[in-house]
Amino acid sequence: MSGERSKRVAAYYAARYGDRGAGGLNRSARIRAELFASWIGTGKRLLELGCGSGSLLAAYAKGNRVTAMDIDTPALDACRQRLGVETVWGDFATELPFAAASVDVVVAGETLEHMPYPSVFLGEVRRVLTAGGLFVGSVPNAYRYRNRLRVLSGKPIDTDPTHLQFFSLASLGALLSSHFTIEAIVPIRGRWSGRWPSLFAHRFAWRCRR
Repeated sequence: MSGERSKRVAAYYAARYGDRGAGGLNRSARIRAELFASWIGTGKRLLELGCGSGSLLAAYAKGNRVTAMDIDTPALDACRQRLGVETVWGDFATELPFAAASVDVVVAGETLEHMPYPSVFLGEVRRVLTAGGLFVGSVPNAYRYRNRLRVLSGKPIDTDPTHLQFFSLASLGALLSSHFTIEAIVPIRGRWSGRWPSLFAHRFAWRCRR
C-alpha cells in the first residue's frame, strides 16, 4: 500500500474507533487476554498485529520481547507509551516488514476480519514464524444466531464497515488449516456456546502452529 493510501486508511481507523488511549477491557476482551496469556507464556519473541492501544497485549507483554504493529497512529502511540514496547506503524494486510522465521509468536486479535486478502495475510504470518511457532488470534462469529436473525429481517449481517470478512466456525477452521496446524478453536462467551458454538459463540479464539 502506498504511503498516501496508508495515511488515509490510518485516518479512517482513527476516526472510526476514536480515542483508544484509555483502552479498558470488556468481558469478552478480558477472556481473550487471559486465554492468550496462558497460551503464550514468557521468553518469546512476540509480534502483535493490530495491537491497538495495547489493551490485550498488556496481559502477555511482560517477560516477552514484543513488537507491536498497527495502522492507527494514535492507538499505536498509546500502546508504546503504556507498555514501553517496540512499535511499528504501517499496513500489514499483504506484507510484513520482518524477516522470515524471526518471531516465536504472532498474535492477531480481532484482526483477520479486517484483512482484504486473508490467505495472503496468513501466508505472511507463516513466513515470519519460526518452525513450530505459535499463532493465536480471534474473530467475531459473524454467523451466530442473532446475526442470522438480522439477515432474515433484511439488515446487514455486521454493522462495522471495517469488517471485510465474515467467519463461521467452519470457514475459520478451513482457512487456518490451509496454512497452519490447528491446536484449538475456542468459543468466547455465549450462554450455549459450549454446546452449540456455531450458533451461540460471540467470538472464536484459536491456537495454531506453523
